[in-house]
Amino acid sequence: MASIAALTKKLSSTKAKIAALKDQAAAVKATLVAAKEAAKAKKAAAKAKKK
Repeated sequence: MASIAALTKKLSSTKAKIAALKDQAAAVKATLVAAKEAAKAKKAAAKAKKK
């Protein structure tokens, strides 16, 4: 029985690690999207100034 408990504990910690990695990936994606949007806004502002 002890081995089953140990396996269950290991599985849940692995699930937690996977969830954390997914959260990290989502955060990185959001950062990249925000950076792209900021770059677009800068370009648009530069164009507007030239006119």
